[in-house]
Amino acid sequence: MFELLRREPRFIAFGFMYTFGSSAGQTFFISVFVPSIAAAMALNDAEFSFIYAGATIASALVLPLLGKFIDRTDLFHYGAVVGIGLTLACFFTALATGPLMLIGGIFLLRLFGQGLMSHTAITAAARWFGRDRGKALALTSLGHAMGEGLLPVIAVALIGVIGWRFSFMLSGLLLGLLVAGTALYWIRAQGDFRRPFQREGAKPATGEAPGILSIPWFWANLPLYIASPMILTALIFHQGAIAADLGKTLELFAASFVVFAATRVPGSLVGGPLIDRFSARFLMPVHLVPAIAGILVLIFWHSTLAVLIYMALAGFTNGLGGTIRQAVIAELVPAQTLGAARSLTSSMMVLSTAAGPAIYGVLLTGLGIVPQTGAVGLLWISALYFAASSLVGAAANRFLPAGIGDEAEAI
Repeated sequence: MFELLRREPRFIAFGFMYTFGSSAGQTFFISVFVPSIAAAMALNDAEFSFIYAGATIASALVLPLLGKFIDRTDLFHYGAVVGIGLTLACFFTALATGPLMLIGGIFLLRLFGQGLMSHTAITAAARWFGRDRGKALALTSLGHAMGEGLLPVIAVALIGVIGWRFSFMLSGLLLGLLVAGTALYWIRAQGDFRRPFQREGAKPATGEAPGILSIPWFWANLPLYIASPMILTALIFHQGAIAADLGKTLELFAASFVVFAATRVPGSLVGGPLIDRFSARFLMPVHLVPAIAGILVLIFWHSTLAVLIYMALAGFTNGLGGTIRQAVIAELVPAQTLGAARSLTSSMMVLSTAAGPAIYGVLLTGLGIVPQTGAVGLLWISALYFAASSLVGAAANRFLPAGIGDEAEAI
């Protein structure tokens, strides 16, 4: 892995910087601003949550429409538009004076930040690197981990000094212009890396992704593909209710998120070499095993140590699964349609993260529709979903043909 970093430092750095810059549109960063924004606009928690969910869903629907253009656009130009878009999104949000402008601002943040900044980084790495794709994606993804570890603390400090509006503006300048601009400077003269991938004799990129939807293996593995984002997001979102049911404090669960973030890094780094050796398709059915083990520990052992073990194993699965999901699409489709396929599957994943907390919220409260489910019930549902989707994925590996990506390996 370090040999790859030494050999291709500019390309790895480009991806790392863009995944780091995507933090401006990620939930962990925006959530730091929520109390200040809600107070400024007289919104309660439920109203803000509704605005956030609606804007996230809208951004997920638009993402495939814009994400496909990376297949036929110079990466330098595409990345510049995305970086400028993120900066404008931060300024638009900072200048919001009411709910309508706030909806537009969050929509742009989620689209350009969580969506297109990450999409640019991962697609560029996945289509350029061949045999070392797993290692390259693991290194690129570390930008997400660094953002999680550094930016919320910095944002809290800035809000206390200059207020949330100027903090958002400064975030846009730093992450959208400085970080993205620096990454683009590193690849300005790298013509082969910048140009849309086109193998000699291959059909020109059309910006469409029908191939991914025609692969039976993909449909069989879709529940597995969205499992970790949907379920772990839902469990984290409702950690207050889970903590109360288990006789623990929310502060304990919140503090243990440090463990979750810390174990994500080795999960990602371990995943890279394993993908290059065994393939992402092979690893898909097994990557949830650590999370299943962590959930079972929490079900049967309601102690502080159990919470830490659960968070550690869930974080490891999050890191490992993130690298696998990024690599598996490149194994299924040819490189010239990778951008369109990735933006489509990323949209599905974002939609799942919006649906997960809502579904678990219904299960927790019942809403007069279903019987109320306690924390242990939610944990059992999570473990069983993980196990069932993994078994289906293993069967798909055994009996269904995969895609055509390996037949058109980039390098």
